[in-house]
Amino acid sequence: MLWGTAFAGASLRFHLQHITVVIDRMMTYAQHKKCSECQCVYLKNEGKANDEIT
Repeated sequence: MLWGTAFAGASLRFHLQHITVVIDRMMTYAQHKKCSECQCVYLKNEGKANDEIT
């Protein structure tokens, strides 16, 4: 149900997933660092349904 959308908007799970990634990237940039390979992979897969994320 969390991957479902209402009113053609983004799902609740997407927003929960997205805010985590945004905060992580902001902290990386604040330290004047580049995103790690792991962060880049996560960014690439952001928004795709993933049942491992609860």
